[in-house]
Amino acid sequence: MDATYFNEPNDKGFEERARDFLRDINSGKGFKIIGRDSGHDVRELKVGIESHMGLVFKEGKVWHAEEAGRIYHKLVNYFKERGYEPYSHYLVKPKFIAVGEQTGIIQQYFEEPSLHELLIYLTRRENIEQKAKKLHRELFPEEVKEIRIFVEKDSELRCGGFLKRQTNTEITLEQMIDVNREFTEDVDYLRLDEKPSNLIVLDQRKDKDLERVGLAIIDY
Repeated sequence: MDATYFNEPNDKGFEERARDFLRDINSGKGFKIIGRDSGHDVRELKVGIESHMGLVFKEGKVWHAEEAGRIYHKLVNYFKERGYEPYSHYLVKPKFIAVGEQTGIIQQYFEEPSLHELLIYLTRRENIEQKAKKLHRELFPEEVKEIRIFVEKDSELRCGGFLKRQTNTEITLEQMIDVNREFTEDVDYLRLDEKPSNLIVLDQRKDKDLERVGLAIIDY
């Protein structure tokens, strides 16, 4: 499988890592299979391990990743034209290469949860907290199961680990609803097609007087 590159010409580090990852994939090593949440186009991804950490291989058409890059640039140009960026989030553009003509894509991999995952996780957590507050005690396992908002085990680990980071401990459901609303308003205005499962939420950071989370528009 050959690789065609869609990154900046000076991005040799990523290109070399992608070549090494592809070589090991063809030998059946250097990766583990990970399933992401149900909104993703591909459930089982070949995610790099050891020296290949931070990379992922997805079987699929190249234009999907190209479209993700176009959406990023259209949004950034729109922000420049209107004179301000979103109040709730900042955008990140992942690097990627196309493998062969239609075989697949190697892209930066983010272990963080998608916006879709995080919204479900936080909704469930808030439901648990509200019920516990009403009962004036912690819930028993049986009572937790009665809250019919399903969160997959891997998704729960991703979300829980993300929210335990020092930069993210104060992230709330209301905040993520604002992120989803503001992003959706912008893509709808520009008539773009993007869904919360293809937005990875990155660490919150203080930018001027705003606390904003990152959003990476991915294709896996």
